[in-house]
Formats: sequence, structure tokens, C-alpha cells
Amino acid sequence: MLEQYIGYAYLVLAAIGFAYTYAKSREKARKAAEGALKSLRGVALTFAAVFGLVGLLDVFVPPAFIERVLGSEGGAMSLLAGGALGSVAAGPPGAAYPIAASLLESGAWAPAVAAFIVSW
Repeated sequence: MLEQYIGYAYLVLAAIGFAYTYAKSREKARKAAEGALKSLRGVALTFAAVFGLVGLLDVFVPPAFIERVLGSEGGAMSLLAGGALGSVAAGPPGAAYPIAASLLESGAWAPAVAAFIVSW
């Protein structure tokens, strides 16, 4: 339940930070807003593509396959498969997390998903 509010907490903290900066210096607040928008433009396309891939993964890769390849029953082979999958993935490191969440929801073993994230 708490997870759904974490994004709102970050937004509130950012708004408080911008309000404080604006009160101290409008010029610095403007520069901070420009930097934030530039960063947002830089990652928005990548994250849109990643969420599209997550959707495709959910539709075309059955959870039974993910559980067989990355599940806890596979042991060391699941860890190797998670590491191999992460090593061929491309994109910013933050893009690995939505895919990792999808893998976990499909029955992947948490250590195998950790290997995926670390090798990304």
C-alpha cells in the first residue's frame, strides 16, 4: 500500500525544494526548472520504450516460461540466466527496474532478478 505513495512523496519533496529555491532566488529556481525539464525530455522516450517492452513481455512471454528459466527451482542456472539477460539489455540503468518488477510478478526468483539488475 505504501509503494503507491512514494512517487507522490518525491513530488512533494521536489515542490518544497523548488518553492524554497524560488523564495531565495528566482534565477536559481528557473535554472533548476530548466535542468529538470531537460532531464525529463532525455529520459521520457527511453522510459516510454521500456514500458512498451514490459507490456510486450507480459503478453508474449508466458509466466510459466519465466518461472522455468528464472525461478527458484533453477538455482544457479537461474542466476546465470538472469545475469545473461541483464548483460545483453541496453538502456539506462533505471530502465531495468520496471522490467525487473514484471519478471518478479511473473514468478522469477528474486536473486535471479537481482543478477539481472546488477548485470544491466
